[in-house]
Amino acid sequence: MRSVTLGHLVADESQVTDIGWRLFIDSEEITTDQELPSWNYYQHLFVSCSVKLDLAKLRHELHLDPQVTLAWRLSARSSGCPLVLAGRAFPVENGNQDLHLEVSGDTVRGTVRLELALVVDHGVVTPGHPFAPHRPGHLIFTTDHLIRLEEEGNQVPILPVSFSEQGVKGSSGALWWLNVINRDLEAPVNSALWLWLNTDNPRIQSLLRSPDEEVNLSWTEFLGIDFSRQLLREAMQAEDLSLEISYPEGSLGETLSSIVQLLSDSTEKLRAAYREDAGRVEAELQSLTSERPKNG
Repeated sequence: MRSVTLGHLVADESQVTDIGWRLFIDSEEITTDQELPSWNYYQHLFVSCSVKLDLAKLRHELHLDPQVTLAWRLSARSSGCPLVLAGRAFPVENGNQDLHLEVSGDTVRGTVRLELALVVDHGVVTPGHPFAPHRPGHLIFTTDHLIRLEEEGNQVPILPVSFSEQGVKGSSGALWWLNVINRDLEAPVNSALWLWLNTDNPRIQSLLRSPDEEVNLSWTEFLGIDFSRQLLREAMQAEDLSLEISYPEGSLGETLSSIVQLLSDSTEKLRAAYREDAGRVEAELQSLTSERPKNG
């Protein structure tokens, strides 16, 4: 029979008050009631969290030893990415306090969960009260805030990467690279395929800085067309891919199947056409994935 160990006293929102979140992309403050249409992985997220604490009252109610010190910790984690990003520890002050965290854009995507935690920083061996928090890392209080950077779904992460650091010869001339991490059709597509944008290329630098400029909108459309072409290539090379199989939602298999379905009702038929004239199949895909010409 498994034994149960009692924990320690914790705080609640009656003791930790006036929690406020402010979020900035670069230097512009943003709201988080919907996804951000202009978000890209080149931008940094700056988090500011304000909080109020009556430290003397908290120490009394939690029976904290005088030698126990507390700290605030801010962290961020996002959907589709295994990294947990933690900032430095902030020693707890009495009253109002402002905490900050900077999150690099290439480490998050989808929905980001920001977490504020109050923990024991330095503890004691023997507490004066059996339920008093006393060990380093003891969690006393936690709250979180969600921010939706982009819609969830079978999206491929876009990451700014220096191609020279990847050993690509003449790296400044390259634009992008569909990096295939694995070809498991059951795997989530955002862990199987990553689209790298070459930060050594001046055009890509401009695209990342000013995505809404007219010339960069054209580059974005071209990127989308070329991305679809590379997905088609991966679909044609995936020998086990079949439209008769129901792949998990958001998986690599579902994504590659969707490309095939744009062109044919059968993977085998499309493979035959691709072997006969790959250029023609790619041209048909271009007509389906590019923006339609505007009339007048």
